Amino acid sequence: MRVQSPLAIAIALTAVLFCPGPSRAAEQKETEEKLPPPKAGAAKDVVGITEWQKAGFYVVKDGDTCSAIAAQVWPGDPQSLERLHALNPLGPLPHHLVTGSKMKTVSNDPDATLSFLKPDVNIRKSTAPDWGKGAVGQGLFHLDQVSTLAGAAAEVRFRDKSSLQLDQNALVVVYGYMPGNKAAERSGAVQLVQGDLRLHLAAMRGEAGMSVSTPSAEISAKSNDTAITVDQSKMSRVSVFHGTAEVKGSGKLITLQRGYGTRVEEGKEPEAAQPLPPAPGWATNGPRDLYLATGKTIAVSIKWKDVKGAAKYRLELAPDDTFNTHLLDAAPLAAQPRWDMAALPVGRYYARVSAVTEAGLLGLPSPVKRLDVLPLKVEAGAPGAKPNSLTGAVEIRLRLPEGEAIQATIDNEPASNPVVVKGFGHHTVKLTGGNDAVSVYDCEVVPPQSTIEFGPGLTEVIVKFFDPQGHPASFGAAPELGIQGIGGTRVGLLQPEGDGHVWKAPVKPSAAMSNTRTATIRVTWKGKPIGEGSKDEEIQ
Repeated sequence: MRVQSPLAIAIALTAVLFCPGPSRAAEQKETEEKLPPPKAGAAKDVVGITEWQKAGFYVVKDGDTCSAIAAQVWPGDPQSLERLHALNPLGPLPHHLVTGSKMKTVSNDPDATLSFLKPDVNIRKSTAPDWGKGAVGQGLFHLDQVSTLAGAAAEVRFRDKSSLQLDQNALVVVYGYMPGNKAAERSGAVQLVQGDLRLHLAAMRGEAGMSVSTPSAEISAKSNDTAITVDQSKMSRVSVFHGTAEVKGSGKLITLQRGYGTRVEEGKEPEAAQPLPPAPGWATNGPRDLYLATGKTIAVSIKWKDVKGAAKYRLELAPDDTFNTHLLDAAPLAAQPRWDMAALPVGRYYARVSAVTEAGLLGLPSPVKRLDVLPLKVEAGAPGAKPNSLTGAVEIRLRLPEGEAIQATIDNEPASNPVVVKGFGHHTVKLTGGNDAVSVYDCEVVPPQSTIEFGPGLTEVIVKFFDPQGHPASFGAAPELGIQGIGGTRVGLLQPEGDGHVWKAPVKPSAAMSNTRTATIRVTWKGKPIGEGSKDEEIQ
């Protein structure tokens, strides 16, 4: 799970205040009491829905105080009193409550919005017992829960434009802002019960951080980029890529600077801050790699430079540079600085990679690399049986995209556009996009196959050429091409028509035997037969 822009992962969301009107009823002076903190643990420990939250209001009774009301409406919530005051503008202390008046318990404005989702993402409203399907634009309120299932992803965007990105199998609980409390307005709280998150705080938050509670730790991050994970054993891992984060467990508080991380086991103190692995560099130069696909996909190898001390690597591949959703999230990879993909479709992608320590801490992320897979027009030839292979009869001709600085070689010799491969056998074509990203093709040139037909009166032979896959093969002048008459058949010069797929030659059949005459033709390539045809015709 990930979080974006300067908001901390636990977020107190802004609520609308309601001011009860004056009354002749007796007024009660409020005693401002502090409530005890909630019990740490799973979401069910803090997500209790009371009847007043469901109703949206509380009716003041004799003897009520703000503290007493808040404790009833939001039991166990340390911010319940601030929440009550945020929803109900009562003016300066002391507050006087009017018996029979209504105090608001629910904000009309959502605290956050589900800004992106990739099915399946479920939402459980704080006022509902069951989970439901999430929808883009859906408002999220105090104590609403967001759960991403296997293969899913979501982004929760808060009022100050900070965002929380959730990977698959994540569960978070959203808290709300408190208007009127400057610290709380820009801070907040999210409970990460399980999974991974990436936090990025919005600039408008200023110096305020964001709070994330997990089963084993309390984290307050002042950071544009912090990764927090909770595994099945409830161990928390925190990696700071920007700014700072305070991590507290079992009463001990440590501060993590950029480039440091820690682990916290449930019921234990945070481990000493550990330096994170540096950001891996890419094996290719520049911010963009270009690949050229002759079909719908291409085989590519994404490579980066090895990082000393890395136990594993995590590679993320996404269709946009926000990494809201992943086409690939190899987390973690084997301990090798590359990832091979047999079939990457034509399109635009973004990649980043991080080293992972033996302790499971995520290292600093690499610069984002853009991968463009463009279609390569095959004017002669066709895709072969293996990835990145081409087969062509007589020649293979490739047309490079216009406007791209692409260098082409055939068997390590420079080639121009179009790239024309001739000569029977296998040839290696390399297409380099100017940044060391290379598309390599195994090109096999073979003799054409042919079919033979005869025109009316056996006066003309029609020869059509094909490649081994049965696709039409077209070519121009071909000194290797020959044609022979068999059994007394005489044939003239074979000439191409149109694009060179069809060739024709005049024919004179053999002498008549009884009441029939016969034309038999053999087509050769470099003297070897590539087709033979014969036809009899009755003499009228």
